[in-house]
Amino acid sequence: MSPVFSPDGRYIAFLRGRFEGKGFYLIPALGGAERKLADAYGWTVGGAQPQALDWSPDGRTLAVVDKTSEDEPWSIFLLSVETGERRRLTQPPAGYNGDVHVAFSPDGSRVAFARRHAFSAGDIYTVAVAGGEPARITSDEAGVYGLAWTPDGVGLVFSSDRGGGDPTLWRVPAAGGTPTPVAGVGENVFEISVSRQGDRLAYAQQSVDFNIYRIELTSQAGGRRGAGAPVSFISSTRIEQYPQFSPDGRRIAFTSNRSGSDEIWVCDAEGKNPVQLTNFAGHAAGSSWSPDGRFIAFSSLADGNTDIYVVGADGGTPRRLTTDPS
Repeated sequence: MSPVFSPDGRYIAFLRGRFEGKGFYLIPALGGAERKLADAYGWTVGGAQPQALDWSPDGRTLAVVDKTSEDEPWSIFLLSVETGERRRLTQPPAGYNGDVHVAFSPDGSRVAFARRHAFSAGDIYTVAVAGGEPARITSDEAGVYGLAWTPDGVGLVFSSDRGGGDPTLWRVPAAGGTPTPVAGVGENVFEISVSRQGDRLAYAQQSVDFNIYRIELTSQAGGRRGAGAPVSFISSTRIEQYPQFSPDGRRIAFTSNRSGSDEIWVCDAEGKNPVQLTNFAGHAAGSSWSPDGRFIAFSSLADGNTDIYVVGADGGTPRRLTTDPS
């Protein structure tokens, strides 16, 4: 996973993250025998780890994401391409998930990375290749899903949900400052790459469409129940999920990101007349009706932790019920 061409185009470095032979490898770009540079702790979860390594501009060093034990967070190490010798570059504080999404600056003097508190929430930092304390570039504690330097080295482009809702592209000065959105890209943008000439930007864009279906149940001989064909009746081009009928069966509460973020919605039993009840910018999920049908309970990360809220079934200001400090 995480294949990266060397600056001269002759080799590809990659991480073999699972099973036997876990490690960081080189292989000729035109084919041939692979060479293991160093062992790696490995990547035990499903999927691939993006931006797990990057080449220095002179082709002599790899910056890699790794750790030495299960209990420690992910860190950045520098790995010699010639000898395989490695040097720790970062050491995240206790309680962090670790440092990920590594990228060398165009002049090779610094490495940018995302330091995560949780699975995706964190901030962007840079650190001198010579070592020292990392410099914090953003202060959002928001999801970071990819980053790249601008070719002149004065800025960073990154994917984040810092604006609420789905991830979009942002730009921030490499010395720190206020991030600004990159116009014309859209949402659900993840891994990114900027061309060395600076006139092209490539990115991955994810599109997911879940709809809510219903099945008509019929009575059959012997007391058995039959079922008709599934019919979509709550739909959009986004995600609709977690449907819950009201106690009287006349309304349905559901979670949807059709407005750009995960919010609580209600509609009638036919899936018509949808109304948005919350506006938490991407942090509301699930729903449960009160027995009298007047309120809907749901969970939200709006204040940084997962807590329970209640909102009126006809709208109003949500009321927070729990204050989880974890």
